[in-house]
Amino acid sequence: MTVTAVDVPARVATPLEGDLSLDALPGRDLDEDELRSLASYLALRPELWEHHLAFDDDNRVYASLYRDAHVDVWLLCWTPENDTGFHDHDISSGAVAVVSGTLLEQTSRSTARPSRPPSRAATSSASVPTTSTG
Repeated sequence: MTVTAVDVPARVATPLEGDLSLDALPGRDLDEDELRSLASYLALRPELWEHHLAFDDDNRVYASLYRDAHVDVWLLCWTPENDTGFHDHDISSGAVAVVSGTLLEQTSRSTARPSRPPSRAATSSASVPTTSTG
């Protein structure tokens, strides 16, 4: 098994051409570019999520911002003391915008199951991930 850790620091979000807003969702699963676009849109609009910001060393803080049959949007807040443990998101696809701090993502790939999606663990910061089932 190989474990890779990647630090992803927050940076100023830049609008993507044709950013996808919550009001303009297509009513279907989103593709990779659409997920990235929605994450960018949300990161640039803290008024949609900043009232949910909270940090707790004992518990990860999270808030559902939007959910329908195709899209699930969450605000996730971590401190360096929090950890999600290794897990996967089954058939979901996703995009994450780190809006403050640094996200540490660790992925594990086993040669015994090369087709399994990467597992994810994260610590620190606030992020606005969006997922689409598919």
